[in-house]
Amino acid sequence: MLVADPGRETISALEWALSHAVLENDEVILLHVEPATGAGLRRGTSSSSFAFLRRTSTGAADQVDGRVDGEYEFLVTMKAMCQARHPTVQVNIETVEMDERVDKATMILAEANRRNVDMIVIGQRRSSFLGSKLSGSMSNKGPDLPEFLIEQSKCLCVAVQKKHSAGYVLNTKTHKNFWLLA
Repeated sequence: MLVADPGRETISALEWALSHAVLENDEVILLHVEPATGAGLRRGTSSSSFAFLRRTSTGAADQVDGRVDGEYEFLVTMKAMCQARHPTVQVNIETVEMDERVDKATMILAEANRRNVDMIVIGQRRSSFLGSKLSGSMSNKGPDLPEFLIEQSKCLCVAVQKKHSAGYVLNTKTHKNFWLLA
């Protein structure tokens, strides 16, 4: 299962998963946890930070949970990336609306447990793990989403950071800041 958000970190995590973790005939779940109704982006809104995931319409309507394109274009694009790289892999897009009483991390863990996934892959910002440890902000804010998932998940959870020069930095329960040249 890949935690899918409209950001560069998610694309890096997807690229890593497609080249290092996904095998023929696997199932990939692109899980997007959306804010509770009334919060977040609405269909038709535009944000320049999501522009790199936009694609032009091909005339065929892609649907996610009955909704066409709009705010879910990034999920459709990610599914196309998976299918182009691994045609035999089954790719499912799942969107879950966050309950106001439950945080995003808890929703992700609940979905992973419910679906009995073998691995959770999540993108991680460059400075969140090492930078926060060095600055001492971990004690003030608590762990970020990828770190929380790594520590609390029953299955393997891999947080992926793409490095500018080359390769990835991976974080798991047993390996912190593992540099993978790829």
